[in-house]
Amino acid sequence: MNKLRTILTWGLLLAATHVMGYTITVNPIEIEAGQSTNLIINLNNTETNLTAYQMKIFLPTGVTVQKKANGKYAYTSNADRLDPDLFTVTVKDAADGSVLIAVFSPDKDVIAGTSGELIRLPIDVASTVTTSLQGSLKEIEFTDVNNQAYNISDVNFTMTMPGSGTPDPGVVTGDVTVSVPDVAITAGSSTNLIINMQTDLTNLTAYQMKLYLPTGVTVQKKANGKYAYTSNADRLDPDLFTVTVKDAADGSVLIAVFSPDKDVIAGTSGELIRLPIDVASTVTTSLQGSLKEIEFTDVNNQAYNISDVNFTLSIGGTVKEEQTLSLASLPEMTEGDAAYSLPEQTEEGLALTWSIEDATIASINGYQLTPLKAGTTTVTATQAGNSNYLPFTKTFTLTVNESQTPPSIEVTDISQLDNVIYIEPTEARCGEEKVLSIKMKNNVPIQTIKFDLYLPEGVSVVRKNNKLITPSMERIDEYDTFKITSLSNGSIRLLALAAIENEDGTITNISAGDGEICQITIKPSDDMEEGDYPIVFKETQLVERNNTLHSPEPNIVQTKLTVFSYILGDANSDGNVDAIDFNMIANKVLGYDQSNFNIRAADINGDGEVDAIDFNMIANKILYDSFSGKQ
Repeated sequence: MNKLRTILTWGLLLAATHVMGYTITVNPIEIEAGQSTNLIINLNNTETNLTAYQMKIFLPTGVTVQKKANGKYAYTSNADRLDPDLFTVTVKDAADGSVLIAVFSPDKDVIAGTSGELIRLPIDVASTVTTSLQGSLKEIEFTDVNNQAYNISDVNFTMTMPGSGTPDPGVVTGDVTVSVPDVAITAGSSTNLIINMQTDLTNLTAYQMKLYLPTGVTVQKKANGKYAYTSNADRLDPDLFTVTVKDAADGSVLIAVFSPDKDVIAGTSGELIRLPIDVASTVTTSLQGSLKEIEFTDVNNQAYNISDVNFTLSIGGTVKEEQTLSLASLPEMTEGDAAYSLPEQTEEGLALTWSIEDATIASINGYQLTPLKAGTTTVTATQAGNSNYLPFTKTFTLTVNESQTPPSIEVTDISQLDNVIYIEPTEARCGEEKVLSIKMKNNVPIQTIKFDLYLPEGVSVVRKNNKLITPSMERIDEYDTFKITSLSNGSIRLLALAAIENEDGTITNISAGDGEICQITIKPSDDMEEGDYPIVFKETQLVERNNTLHSPEPNIVQTKLTVFSYILGDANSDGNVDAIDFNMIANKVLGYDQSNFNIRAADINGDGEVDAIDFNMIANKILYDSFSGKQ
């Protein structure tokens, strides 16, 4: 039986490539489809000081480099040229679908000899390969002992099939034109670098290129470290194309754009992409930039390589100076510390603006930095610059340490204490006001009261009659000495002289007992999470008329604020107050058990019971849109 044989001949499309005295060649190969052989890469070099090289192998469809059981590529280095104990060889997948080869000597040992095999890779050819195909070596670079880089031009090779005719060259030029308008920019400023493309082809689906910018010119990066760019939506639908702009190993910026579904680039001319660029203030002369390794691909995976494009950046205008700030770092702070004064100006006398990444850790009011809670965040100083000075930005790390305070007394312990300020455990709904009763339990008459009240983050104080705290007529009256202030650490401090002068001239203090001395109205934010939060009293001081001081020990009293977010009257928790809730509350009053019944939402008047009053209020809400009935 005759055996059908498919012979594959590998040849050089370019016999050799010469740059700086180096020649790269690929040995011709003859192989049957469905079989394996070696791809051998040779190097002829006049110098003997090469210590490293790298290149990418682009193989045609159906041809692959063999992998071992561990998933790593199989390869053989020529021991006569690369001592395996002296050189490290890496063969791995590259992001662009090629196979990357990287070889270097940690001790800068040189590649032996001046000619011969450099490396070989076992390759497999699929049995389905029946036509001539193209392959290539690209991004070829050698490095010598002085870290001098030598870039070698691409080497293209062809897989030929007997009787298949002349192979498709695979690389076409002249159908696509890429251009970059020259850029006029002032040193120390920013502008856009615009890349245009004109073509008579309407089936292009992807492109890639490398942008080489001169020293002092950079593509802007965002806060996440990624490059900033804008694709022309008229040519590239952002929902259809993936755009990658990233650093390349050779110091360039790689731009790669493709459509996963092979959608085509719209139109035949116009802007393709733009990149925001910055020019350093130290740049004083016009500079050259370039686009290299430009390649477009069509729906048939046909590649179109474009010649390098050079452009000019013309620098003009006044060279601006940089601004400086002598502050090297921020001091570590502790919860409860006094505010730290930030610098108001740069050393050049321009006003600074300060911002903070996490305003829950510390607050900035003008130039006052106040610690709020333990944690680490970033503080940034910015200055917009002017006609003489460049914009200025400097970031600092702020660390706020936890206050080393003694354990607090829970409000459940109040019955066992005397001479203490406290609030009973309470509940409040998100977005609604709640009046809290501040109480004092004292076993001796008290003349002067002082305490610091700390409310949870997300809970604000609602002023009543322009007051943060309102005195209660039950145990204390309001006098000129009833003082309240907001402290820089976020707490509220009250200081009151509670003595009452009688008609006969005698003085009466607050008698011993337990009851309300004042009220405060709070409001949890609309988006505050449900849960239990602490309300804390610190630095409590109760003073008798004879100047005897009384304070709880330890001097921290804490109670629980439970925050919930249900809608009043929404008994089934579906987000609406409607006939369903009316029916559920009626059934509850009648004594029927119900699933998914929110008893707190159904207790409209907040008396702890769901009864006829709540039934009446839900009826008013549905009929008149008010729990209190028709207005």
